[in-house]
Amino acid sequence: MFLLTAGGIQGEEFSPDDFTRRLFSYNVMPFFGIVVRGIEYDDSTRPLEATLSAGGFIGATNKPKRWHLIWDDVSNKNSSDFNAKLLVDYLDLTNKNHQSVWIQWNDNHPKLAIEFWPVIAELAREELYLDVADIMERALSLQTASDALSFQTFLWNRACGAFNKKAADALETNQLQEAVRIYSASLKIRPNNSAFSGRSDAYQALGKLEKSAADLKSAAQYE
Repeated sequence: MFLLTAGGIQGEEFSPDDFTRRLFSYNVMPFFGIVVRGIEYDDSTRPLEATLSAGGFIGATNKPKRWHLIWDDVSNKNSSDFNAKLLVDYLDLTNKNHQSVWIQWNDNHPKLAIEFWPVIAELAREELYLDVADIMERALSLQTASDALSFQTFLWNRACGAFNKKAADALETNQLQEAVRIYSASLKIRPNNSAFSGRSDAYQALGKLEKSAADLKSAAQYE
């Protein structure tokens, strides 16, 4: 009986595709590693995430739904496998009345929120959670209209920079189609020289010379 019940494992996951969460649990027999109870899930999505999804703030994907770990009770809590927790911890912030700070933030910055949340979602989908955390921390510091304008520029530059770095790493390791995909994601946020130049290099390596030349021409416009 001890072997059948002692290996209980629990945890929680976050989906960057629609900002839902789910708790999971299963049992593995100690010493033998045999699963004695299959995995079970319970929805743990918070009201804020449901609001962001229902309000169209985070867009939608047509890919199979992905799940990133927030925590479990068997792994090292400092593992990079749990980077999604960086975003989740910010999403869970509340004010002194125990209300979500982000619902109030959206009310205070409605135009900015329309740009902010899709960028946060796209970064999360690329597992760029360290950049997400820095952007969300900066967002919470906004006080004036001038702050909002400077934050918009920061948002674009930081997000594009994160995408471009990941794309450059893919290009360096000869993952050419992946590099094209990620540079394209950067360009959807804001046209920029680094993304056009990098994608041009990827297209050239793929033998798509016309596309490479077109991107090189576009890059010159954003020097």
